[in-house]
Order: sequence, then C-alpha cells, then structure tokens
Amino acid sequence: MPAISVVMPVFNAARFLGEAIESIRAQSFENFELIAIDDGSRDQSAEILDEYASADKRLRVFRCGHQGLPRTLNFGISLARAKYIARMDADDIALPARFERQLEFLEAHPQVAVLGTQLQQIREDGTPMAISSHPLCHAEIAANMLKFCCLHHPTVMMRSAAVRALGGYREAFRAAEDHDLWLRAAEQYELANLPDVLLYYRLHTQAVSFQNLEQQVIAAMAAELSAHSRRAGKSDPFAGNESLTRQDLRNAGLSAESLDRSIRKARDWYRIRNIQAANPVLGQAADA
Repeated sequence: MPAISVVMPVFNAARFLGEAIESIRAQSFENFELIAIDDGSRDQSAEILDEYASADKRLRVFRCGHQGLPRTLNFGISLARAKYIARMDADDIALPARFERQLEFLEAHPQVAVLGTQLQQIREDGTPMAISSHPLCHAEIAANMLKFCCLHHPTVMMRSAAVRALGGYREAFRAAEDHDLWLRAAEQYELANLPDVLLYYRLHTQAVSFQNLEQQVIAAMAAELSAHSRRAGKSDPFAGNESLTRQDLRNAGLSAESLDRSIRKARDWYRIRNIQAANPVLGQAADA
C-alpha cells in the first residue's frame, strides 16, 4: 500500500507534462502512487500518460470527459489509497526532497492536517522568478487567511481522512476551490507550511489560474464571505450554490466596486511579472 497518493489533474498539459511526471518519479521518497486524471485533453497528454504508465507501475491513469478542476480533484481523492494525499499540477516541478520532507513533518505533527511549502515561480521556459514567503505556523496562517490564500495548492500534502471529512472541494468555488477548502479546514484542524522551496511553480498564460482569473477572484471573495459568516455563527451564504457569479456576491452585500478593484489587482499581479495574454479578452471580461 502506498504511503502517499499524488493527485494530478491533466488538461491539455502536453507541453510540460513529462517534466512534471519526471519530477515525481525522481522523489527521494519512493513509496507513492501517482493518480493522473486526464480531464478530456485534446492534445498529446493521453499518449504521454500512457507512455509513462507503461514504464512505471506507480502511475495510475484515469480518463473522463472535461469536468473542471474541483470535480476532477474530488474524483482523484476518491481513488486515493494512501494515508496522505499530495497535490501536483501537470505544469509544475516538484523538487526531489518534497515528499520526504512533508511526510516527515506530518508524521511528527499529527495535529496538522494540511501542509504546504514555499515555492519559486518560474516562467514558461523555466527561468526563475520570485520565491514565496508564506506564514509557517497555524496561528500566523489563521490570522492571514481572510486576506490572502496562505497555502500554495500544488505544494500541499493533506491527511486523506481530514479532506474527506471536510467533503473535499466545493465545485461552486471553481478556480478558488483550494482557498475555500483551507478556510474550512482551518476551522477544524491545524495548517502549516514548511520554510523550504520544494516546488517550481510555472507561470504562463495557459495556466488554469490565468485563464479563469475573474472567476478565481469571485470564488475567492465568496470563500472569504462564507468563512466570515460561519465564524460569526451564521449560515454559509453559498452553501447550496452550484456556481458563483458577480450577482451572488452582490446579493451577499459585496459592492461591484470592491469586486472590480480586486479583479484589477489580480490582473496587475500578472502584468508586473510580464505574464500577459496576447488576446485582450481577459481584460474585457475583468472590466465587464
């Protein structure tokens, strides 16, 4: 039985997929299964997955019609056989000691249910960029969670029992499903980050976070409003939602000006790093 189940959704990721898989195969801790879920890719991702699966029996490949990240992640969680679930994206690079370091920490700190690491941003071609400095201990993370997402999703390792007890990812919070899960997890468990850079995070215009920038902001703000309500002893305003829109946020009392300001801030985050789409549709959507 594997000690770690790595859940990696794959959607049109052929350009970087091989490098991502190789970084998992090169881990110093070798007792893992890699659950790769092809979410309806239309490029060469399926062929690449099949090639690696034939060479390494730790790779388990599943296919489905395109259903989006939260549902694909929940499917991966349902397939996981290990005590711990590690996230991995198909365009990033895990450093060799990642699993070893995270497993060692979680075994030594049973109160921690979700553990992230620092990361280094890289450009499409692998050129290094900024290094993150997210808070390390639960108290610092909890104090900042309603200001920004304090755990980098592709760096996280979680206790399987905890993420299942929380119901996994909520599909309505698409593009910020991780922020919503961490906020809910922090109400029942402890969270932590390691101080070390253990993942290279690739920034490019085809990344899910870039392609769904406005939806990410909407979902993140909804997740924070939900957390505020729960912590005030009130009902979750979006508990029954199947999706989230601008109007949902307005109905919950958020002004259009606040939302537009947050969207502009998110766009500027990419612009100052010179990560911009050639197609201006992104800007038009954010200003709509």
